Amino acid sequence: MDTPADEADALTGVITPVLARLGLEFVRMSIKGSRSQPSIVVFADRVGGVTAGECVEAAKALRPALAHHFGPGRTFAVGVSSPGTDRALRTRKDFALIAGRSVVLQVTTEDQTVEEVTGTVVRAEEEGVVLAGTDGTEFLIRYEKASAARLKLPY
Repeated sequence: MDTPADEADALTGVITPVLARLGLEFVRMSIKGSRSQPSIVVFADRVGGVTAGECVEAAKALRPALAHHFGPGRTFAVGVSSPGTDRALRTRKDFALIAGRSVVLQVTTEDQTVEEVTGTVVRAEEEGVVLAGTDGTEFLIRYEKASAARLKLPY
C-alpha cells in the first residue's frame, strides 16, 4: 500500500509519544495492506535492546491511540518489533541506541580505500561514533566515512 507522506507523518506523530512513555525509541515503520485495512509494523528500540515482551506491550499500548487516529469502525493491525541486526546504522541516534554493542563498519580511508573496522560502540558524538577496540583503545569514526555499518553478531 502506498501511503502518502502526510499519513505516514501523522502515524509517526501518534506512535512516537506512546513508545516514549514506554521508554522506547521509534526507529521506523512498515505499512502494508489496504487504505481501509492497514497493517502497521513499528520498529522500536532502546539502549540495550528490546525484548519480545516489551514489543507485545508496546503493540497493546499503540492499539487505542491508533484506533482514535483511524476513527470508529476502521480495521487495522499493529505489531511492534526490534529493528534487528540488519538495521541501518547511519546517524548519531542509530549508534546511540546500540551503545555497548559490537559493530562492523566499512570505512573509507584517506587514500580512498575501504577497510573493515570492528569495535564496541562507546558513545555517539556529533561528528562520529566512538568505538573501543579489543584492547579497549577508543577511536572515532566520522559518520561520513562509514559507507556501511551493521551489528556484529556474538557468534
